Amino acid sequence: MPRGITDRVSDRLNQVFWYIKNEICATTKQLIDAFGLTHSQVFYTLQMLRDKGLIEEHVIGKLSIWCIAGHVLNDVYVCDTLISVADLEHALCRVLENARGHKVTVRSSRIADTIAGHVHIKPRSPLLLSYIQDMLSIMLSNVKKMTFRDYQGIKFYVVDTCSICVHYDECPACETLRKKLNC
Repeated sequence: MPRGITDRVSDRLNQVFWYIKNEICATTKQLIDAFGLTHSQVFYTLQMLRDKGLIEEHVIGKLSIWCIAGHVLNDVYVCDTLISVADLEHALCRVLENARGHKVTVRSSRIADTIAGHVHIKPRSPLLLSYIQDMLSIMLSNVKKMTFRDYQGIKFYVVDTCSICVHYDECPACETLRKKLNC
């Protein structure tokens, strides 16, 4: 076994890094297909890039998505379609429309399905789910909530309805909920 990084491994590191940099995010499977490498070779390369701080790993269930380090979590392109923070807020408002009491469950998959119906993209693409999961943790950071994981290990939130409506004044569902729940 070589003691240092060989030229072949160094070339592979550069190729994989530039691929991820151009795509912003990629799954392990995409990299295996793009370079014709084994899972072990790609995973070793990704771990080295992650350890150097060049990329970050997002895990959704059993799927790993590798993104360029420090990419801005605001608007994102999925399948050449712009997904904005406003789209997320609209989808969150749709979830609040179905709230019946002081608690509502917010799942990234439900938000993804709502956005997909609105902007006509594949509903559960890994990039979209990763983006939504990251954005939900930011959007709900100042809200009273409990965080859980489902049987696949995917994070979801049980949110206090009144607490979330304080932050989203323009949501028509919140206006209705404020009157109904006296908050």
